[in-house]
Parts: sequence; C-alpha cells; structure tokens
Amino acid sequence: MTTLLSKDDFVNFAMGYKKELAIPRSLDELHELWKKTSCPYRINSTDPFSKEYRDEVMSIYEDLCNESYTVMNELTSSLQSPEEFEIGYPWMSKNLRIVASEMGKYVSALKVMAQFSPSTSTFIEFGSGWGNLAIPLARAGMEVTVVDIDPGFLKRTNNEAQSLKIKIRTILADFISAVDQLECRRYHNVVFCSSLHHCLDFINLLEIIRDRVLCAYGAIYFFAEPIIGHLEKSKRQLTPA
Repeated sequence: MTTLLSKDDFVNFAMGYKKELAIPRSLDELHELWKKTSCPYRINSTDPFSKEYRDEVMSIYEDLCNESYTVMNELTSSLQSPEEFEIGYPWMSKNLRIVASEMGKYVSALKVMAQFSPSTSTFIEFGSGWGNLAIPLARAGMEVTVVDIDPGFLKRTNNEAQSLKIKIRTILADFISAVDQLECRRYHNVVFCSSLHHCLDFINLLEIIRDRVLCAYGAIYFFAEPIIGHLEKSKRQLTPA
C-alpha cells in the first residue's frame, strides 16, 4: 500500500527534490530522475471546486516558492538564454526523445480537432506559449487568436508568423481579462494545451468562455493537462446558459 505524505512531509520531500533537480545532469538523466520519483500527497480537500481545496493548494505553493501567487509568476520566457529562446522549445533541447514527445502532443491535438471539428475554422488558444500549436493551425489556413500573459512568447509568435507570412492575432492578458479584448468575437474552437492548470479561477473562466467566447455548438479542447486519477470521481458540469 502506498504511504501518503502529510503536507509538511510533502513540502520537505519536494524541497529536497528541487535540490536534486538543480544538480547539473543531462536531459536523459533528468528524465529518468523524474520518472522514478514518486511523492504521493494526502490531500485533505478532495473537491477541486471547493474553497478548501483552493486554500490548501495555495498554501503548498507558498511553502514551496516562499512567495504568494500572482499571475506575473507565470512569466517564463526569460528563463532561457537568448540563443535558446531564438531556437525555441523543444528544438533547443537537442534531444530527439523530447522533440518527439513534445511534437507528438501537438500532432495528437490536431488529429482530435480534425476529427471533432472538421468544418470549423476559428480557433482561440489560451496560454499559447511557444506557439507550437497555433502556428501549424495558422499555416493550415485557420483563423487563429492566441492569449498569453508573457509578452516574450507573444513577440516570438508574431516574429514566427511574419517570417512564414501567416496571420495570428495575439492578446497580451491573463485568461479572464483577455475576453474583454475580443470585442464580442465568437470562436468555433477554444483550446487549452498544457495551460488550463495555470488558471487559478478556472470555473469562472470556463463560464465566461461559455457565455462570451464560444460559438453555439462550438467546442472546448483540453490537451496535456495533469489529472490525478481519484479526482476524476469529483466532477461538476457547467450548466447551459
């Protein structure tokens, strides 16, 4: 039987793990360390929609980071060297396994959207990061808008789009306030790829998207999101407007 750690034990374990990750290693060694490390935490608030759950998660975040959370903590484009940033991720890893895994994620996303939204052409991606999904969509002739809090990523996406002679609309904002810049524009497809978990007020966001962003009979896609298995039993559907 797996022993679940208390909050204090989990934080102590995680801080030690951060020190392990800081030791210089090859990407393959880091990958192996990541795969073999397990740190099961006994979460007390199992309803992800409750205030108790939110408070518990934020308390852990503050213990691990020694700071309170703000959306500005999501700025990560400056974590790479200028040379690496110019190359982009996953290419800067120079690791074929990482490249294959990362690009496979976007190929899978495109296949799913091609299957379930074959005749639609408008897409908005929240948390577009490197632009690895938005750029192929735009190159395929789709009308694409991207939202990100990080100006570095949006500048890079704009530069890529210009070099490829494609058009991508970029919005610099957090997910919720970005909706005010859409000017009542509606989209057939709303996409989150490894990004919804960065939104603290996710229920409010999804309700705003339902009411103000999504076309009638449109679709919201969630790709590559971290899911804890036993929490799948605790679900709440958004009721129709």
